[in-house]
Amino acid sequence: MSANAPHTSLDIALLGGYPPPYGGVSVHIERLHGFLWASGLPCRVWDSYRKTNRPDVGIRPLGKPMLLSYLWRIMTGGSKVVHIHTSRNLIRVLAAAACKLSGKKLVITVHGASLANGFGQGSKGLSRSLIRWAMRRASHVFAVNDDIRQLCLDIGVAGDHVTMLPAFIPLPAEQV
Repeated sequence: MSANAPHTSLDIALLGGYPPPYGGVSVHIERLHGFLWASGLPCRVWDSYRKTNRPDVGIRPLGKPMLLSYLWRIMTGGSKVVHIHTSRNLIRVLAAAACKLSGKKLVITVHGASLANGFGQGSKGLSRSLIRWAMRRASHVFAVNDDIRQLCLDIGVAGDHVTMLPAFIPLPAEQV
């Protein structure tokens, strides 16, 4: 399937920032979307930056308020798999609850220190419990480094549900 081919069914929803602006997470999402789209795996990006609207290739901006838009797109978006890229533990918790209620699979990619910060000095027991609950409910977790992978295991995510996948996704050969 070509990069410009329309999809009638969008089975995967990627939620997170899409360039511009260009940064580590947004470039990761851009390249993951391109890979999935080119591989014939129906997907849609819900852009939390709200700057990109390209429905011809499955990219739409999230609405306002963002937190409600996340929940709305998860619950009613039609995708069977919801893959979130966020630094907000609250969104991880709400996404886990929304996916559980709507019978969808949740995939979480943890890019930076946000998960560790949720368990760091000064974090509350209830907050840690909710984050732990959410991470354990994910069908799969991608950790971008070994420290994040180990933290996921330490908080109780099953070992076969955590994969270390470097954040850098190379461009297709024809674009290098």
